[in-house]
Amino acid sequence: MEKDQKDYKYLLKDVIDTHIHTAPDNRPRKFTDIEIASEAAAVGAKAIIIKSHVVPTMDRAYIAEQVVNGIKVFGGIALNNAVGGLNVEAVNNAISMGAKIVWLPTVDFLLESGITKEQIDVMTKTNASKLLDI
Repeated sequence: MEKDQKDYKYLLKDVIDTHIHTAPDNRPRKFTDIEIASEAAAVGAKAIIIKSHVVPTMDRAYIAEQVVNGIKVFGGIALNNAVGGLNVEAVNNAISMGAKIVWLPTVDFLLESGITKEQIDVMTKTNASKLLDI
């Protein structure tokens, strides 16, 4: 390894990467949980958080941390439709299984679905009037 490349390696010492998408997933990903944990540990990272838009990752993080020494691996749950959306039961179960982060809807958020902001405003006002019994 050239001197310059070696110096860059130490810039990552003790870094915590809070957003890494890994395989398996419903979209192509470059690394598996174990591969990225190994790569991160090799450069001295302190921890990583693995994320999926469709499945919880705390169980996968637990396994990766058991396999790869020298790094903490965390996971969580994204509250997209695949886990029931804004689902309190899914959150409670994820936390009981070690989830360290809960992401609000990402890929199933209304603005990502092609609905316009104006349509969301109308839906929100309509639903708010029902909720407030106006």
